[in-house]
Amino acid sequence: MAKKRKRRLKKWVKVTLWCILGLVAVLIANSIIKNVRPPKADKGKDKTEKVEEVPLPDTLRNNPSPRISKVNIGKSFNDVNDVQLSAAKKYGIKPIDSRSDVSKLPQSLVMLEDCDSFVVDSLRHSIPFLTPNAWKLLQDIGTAFKDSLSAKGLNPSRLVVTSVLRTKDDVKSLQNGNVNATSESTHCYGTTFDISYSRFGKVPVVDGHPADSVDNYTLHLILYEVMRDLKDKGRCYVKHEKKQTCLHITVRS
Repeated sequence: MAKKRKRRLKKWVKVTLWCILGLVAVLIANSIIKNVRPPKADKGKDKTEKVEEVPLPDTLRNNPSPRISKVNIGKSFNDVNDVQLSAAKKYGIKPIDSRSDVSKLPQSLVMLEDCDSFVVDSLRHSIPFLTPNAWKLLQDIGTAFKDSLSAKGLNPSRLVVTSVLRTKDDVKSLQNGNVNATSESTHCYGTTFDISYSRFGKVPVVDGHPADSVDNYTLHLILYEVMRDLKDKGRCYVKHEKKQTCLHITVRS
């Protein structure tokens, strides 16, 4: 009996030791796993690091319904060539024969360059010079046009100057291709310029913001408003040229 008890005791001790060793092994393994496993992400938060996005500038939109008054073209812009020619001869320069005579032009003439209110078109039959008063008139037209767009909640656009000072040779060249061209052109005196009412210089970016363009129909109506007001103030003569799609303008001083 004593031997049996000793055997049972030894067996119980072995089982107990194995159980203890197994429990210790489990505890050690759990401790190792906890140290190796990454911490859990907080609920509701993205596990990936977000890169801060730089917001793009908002597009400048146009006022969808600007208030524009109607202009009677036939009544407001009907100053014929004889009327404009009289003012051109009175306030302008002596016409030059050809481009080779450009050096003979008065030093007082102003050379036109693109600016924030107008652009000079690719001139085929004229050169970009005006008398100081004609240049001042063009500047005032461009400024009034720009201010009117802003006041109506519209994005900027630039006017397009299509014709300026012509030589006598330029006039002859035009007559060869246009039977309606006059032999005595007001453009020869530096007092006259043409502004397109069908084309405008777009300004796609304003102060770093992309800007929607204003349609040409709206722009030409605003140009008519500006020219009517300046004509009514006695600043200029204006003729609406349908075929050339421009306003033929002569300064009155």
